[in-house]
Amino acid sequence: VILTNKEKGLKIWSETQTDVPMSFEVNPALPRFFFATQKRKDGKHFLVDAFCTDGGGIPRNVIISSGFSLVKLGALSLQEFVFKSSYSATRLYGLKNKGHFSPGADADITIIDFERQKPIHSFVEGKEVLVDGCVKGQGGKFITTQEGLSACKEYEIEPYLIDIKDIFSYRTERFAKNQ
Repeated sequence: VILTNKEKGLKIWSETQTDVPMSFEVNPALPRFFFATQKRKDGKHFLVDAFCTDGGGIPRNVIISSGFSLVKLGALSLQEFVFKSSYSATRLYGLKNKGHFSPGADADITIIDFERQKPIHSFVEGKEVLVDGCVKGQGGKFITTQEGLSACKEYEIEPYLIDIKDIFSYRTERFAKNQ
């Protein structure tokens, strides 16, 4: 997969009769900045509650590097960064045991070098998966509802079971607060 611009990409795409994997810069900086930092009229709640990233053909996981740039710029507080990258993001997926330090939580922790804006160590469910910036973990879990458990079993994928009601209750609660 190559990263290219639209002119060069169209030329390659035509020359290969569309048989080429490629990727483009699709989100200009100004809208990304706006949607990452903009708050609703109440001044407390974000227009967009969580960060997301692209794990496509050329993974662009820039939540930490871009998010810390916003913190250093003063566009977000460190607490707002944590809210958008951890707590709110996990609630939007119905992951009640993640994104917070509370009794019974899964103990997912990432240690970040603030100056270099890079993750250094990471622990998932208390197990070390990133050491000195290098991935050491293996495997993973598939986030699913009760309806997906049989497919996980069939394909021998460990499930992380969620209840769709938790997703709706968080979104309904956030919507009610934002009115």
